Amino acid sequence: MVRKTRKKKATKKKATNTSAKKRLSRSSDKRSRLQASKRGAEKRTSAKKQPSTGQHKPDGRGRKKNKGVRKKATKKKAASRRSTSLSKDPKLPTGLRARLMIPYRKLKEINDFLIDPNNQTIDRVIKLVEKLGGPEAINKKAKKARDLNNIIARMKAIDSPYLKDVQWLKKKRDRGAFVSLKKYQKKITGGKRSLDSPG
Repeated sequence: MVRKTRKKKATKKKATNTSAKKRLSRSSDKRSRLQASKRGAEKRTSAKKQPSTGQHKPDGRGRKKNKGVRKKATKKKAASRRSTSLSKDPKLPTGLRARLMIPYRKLKEINDFLIDPNNQTIDRVIKLVEKLGGPEAINKKAKKARDLNNIIARMKAIDSPYLKDVQWLKKKRDRGAFVSLKKYQKKITGGKRSLDSPG
């Protein structure tokens, strides 16, 4: 009986020791976690307080970020200077007419797209224009195609049903039944300026 009681006491002591060790390990883990969280919070607060000069980050990331921020700031300043210089220009319109203006940045984007040597679409257009003899030859052919006598000749060649109507309109024009575009502009504007003139 004495031996059994001794064994029971020994097992109880072992169980209490293991449970106490577990409790200690848990408490120590909690303390280490709290300390780590406190250190992280202190580092964050110190990083926020420090000015963004890039010196507290030895890996160079802060410097890169600051360079990007500086570039953006310089771009904004340049854009504001342009806008102020443009607004001071007395020739530029104001009010709703000013909203019709295309920003210079957009025009630059269009020009960059058109003159890009890697733009295959523009390359195809240029090849087609060169094949047809260039812009001057194309405009000359278009002007010739718009001539009324040439139009009537083409209509006769295909036996167009609208040939009689076109001939009737030509006779009316020759008799002065229609007002010319210049006379119409003069009547509308009162002779002050042409509709094609700017301003």
